Amino acid sequence: MRRRTSLSISSTLLWVATGAIAHHGSAPFDGDRRVTVEGVITKFEYRNPHSFIYLRATDSEGDQIDVTIEAAGATGSYYGLIADALIPGDAVTAVFNPSWRRPDEWGLGVEVFKQDGTVVPLSGRYVRDLDQSSTGVATSIAGI
Repeated sequence: MRRRTSLSISSTLLWVATGAIAHHGSAPFDGDRRVTVEGVITKFEYRNPHSFIYLRATDSEGDQIDVTIEAAGATGSYYGLIADALIPGDAVTAVFNPSWRRPDEWGLGVEVFKQDGTVVPLSGRYVRDLDQSSTGVATSIAGI
């Protein structure tokens, strides 16, 4: 009986862990490609587990399109993604990995460039790229 209970608990934990990994995967997005879109933020939903940026942009034919960009949730606050980082009406340039199904309308966020030069990272895995692209000058071995 004890063995059966342990097996049942182990199976349940494995099933839950597998679901969590699948949910937080990036399979719906093309991680090898990055798309850059200029537009105006119409809405920013800062929430867990994912935040969403809604952007109004213009396609190559001059038609207005709405783009949804998925980003980190409140866990992104340590690298700059906070509730008031992106405000409706802000003109921005967004970089994201496009979705496989709707590449022109949906993506997994990499970063957003605001008009004042501020860069807002949208995922912790891209912060490393941002840190490594610093153009600052070190004045000692302590860094910048």
